[in-house]
Amino acid sequence: MKKKSLSFIGTVALSFSLLLSGCGSSSDSSSYNAKSAGGDAYYATENANYEVAMSEDYADGGAEGDVEAETDVEVDESSQATDRKLITTVNINSETLSFDETISWIEARTLELGGYVESSSISVSGSYYYSDRYVDLHTADYVIRIPEQKLEGFLTDVDSKTNITYKSKNVEDVTLTYTDIVAHQEALETEKEALEKLMEKAENMEDIITIQTELTDVQYQIDSIKSQLRVYDNKIDYSTINISIKEVEPDNLTITEKKTVFQRIGDGFMSSLKGTGNFLVELFIIIVVNIPQLILLAAIIIVIVLIAKKSMKSSKENKSKKRSGVFSRKDIIDPIDAVNSQEGDNYQNDSDGQKDKK
Repeated sequence: MKKKSLSFIGTVALSFSLLLSGCGSSSDSSSYNAKSAGGDAYYATENANYEVAMSEDYADGGAEGDVEAETDVEVDESSQATDRKLITTVNINSETLSFDETISWIEARTLELGGYVESSSISVSGSYYYSDRYVDLHTADYVIRIPEQKLEGFLTDVDSKTNITYKSKNVEDVTLTYTDIVAHQEALETEKEALEKLMEKAENMEDIITIQTELTDVQYQIDSIKSQLRVYDNKIDYSTINISIKEVEPDNLTITEKKTVFQRIGDGFMSSLKGTGNFLVELFIIIVVNIPQLILLAAIIIVIVLIAKKSMKSSKENKSKKRSGVFSRKDIIDPIDAVNSQEGDNYQNDSDGQKDKK
């Protein structure tokens, strides 16, 4: 009995050692969650429970599972070397004169190529004056997912449909990370199979509960890894395109082709003519709107001008009189009147003197 127990303990220890060595191949991956990263230590401590709780009757079944675990963990490195896992991201800024038509084409073309619009937004980015009214300018921002094999064709179509002002492309190689995650998943799958075989041979309730707990934890890790791989597969199979489409007025469209001298002169003249017309229109609007204030200001200016003119006229007349020696009749003294006035004064003085003597 003691020999069988030792045999069982050795078998279980060897089984989990092989499983843990398989899981260790993926320990360098930064994408594992905390639960997955700590799984090896968890199973290492649980081995002690198996040594005591497991019945000696199914030791041979555990050994059989060990052989399968050792063969299933092997990874085909040659296939990994050729199957690169690349995530492509493209950023585009473009301009268009026909905004509504362009965004409708973008959405329709995305569906035609088997892609989809992940997110989109449209906003007003400015305005310009055209035909006696202001026209709003819009900007659309899209996050588009296109099948990787159809990416270049889509970029060519966008280049022909819009005026691209900026484009960048980034390719991220996630082959090593992806391979580590797959290896970790395979190790967990093998561990799950071994636990299921042990479950089939378990006889007492304590063993069943212990194995079921292990199976639940392993299944949780497998589901988490599968979800992570689905995210990677989506990013690898569908390239991401961040595209910003800006609506511009005709005169502000960025032209990449070099113009001739006559084209530049013509464009400059038309732009100047249009600017002059817009200025006159704006000036007329300002004048009409401010007519009450302008009338009041004009009246004040007229009064000031009239007063200034009258003052200047009076000043000029006085200067002219002084220079020519011309005075009014009141200012000229008649000699006869002066003599009579003097005699009258003398007579008056004599009369006053006689009265004083009396």
